[in-house]
Amino acid sequence: MKDFWERPRLFRGLCLVVIATLIGEIALVHAKNEPAAKRIAEITDELRQQLGIPQAVDAEIIPENSLAFSVEPADHDTHFTISVDSSFLSRLDDEELTAAIAHELGHVWIYTHHPFLHTEALANEIALRVVSNGALKSLYGKLQQFEIARGDQATPLTGRGLSPNAVH
Repeated sequence: MKDFWERPRLFRGLCLVVIATLIGEIALVHAKNEPAAKRIAEITDELRQQLGIPQAVDAEIIPENSLAFSVEPADHDTHFTISVDSSFLSRLDDEELTAAIAHELGHVWIYTHHPFLHTEALANEIALRVVSNGALKSLYGKLQQFEIARGDQATPLTGRGLSPNAVH
């Protein structure tokens, strides 16, 4: 009869260890991404001002984004969210990160000014108002490496959130 009562305690103890471990891992991931999220917010706010974008734009770092970086309306035309793949983010230097955010803000600018002219090339043209051509080229080089490493070898960069069409 004693074994019957000991097993549930053992099970509860193991569950508590597993739960504590998961909570610790989640806290570690959050702490690791916190400085990056703050830096992304700083860059986004600075570029929004330079591009004259009054809409709110925030960013979230997510475990996986098939586009590496993407933006979508969060609340019709007044608020947008940039989603950033955490593993792609870790490959970027500050200049490339700024170029990626500028490109996504290019999409916001187009969406709010000329929604029927939405192209990757036009998003790059808008980005080139605030970042250098070299920064975009470097970003696309890393994006291509990222896609190949992920197994997206067929037509790299085509149909993705970032596209080098306007980068000469």
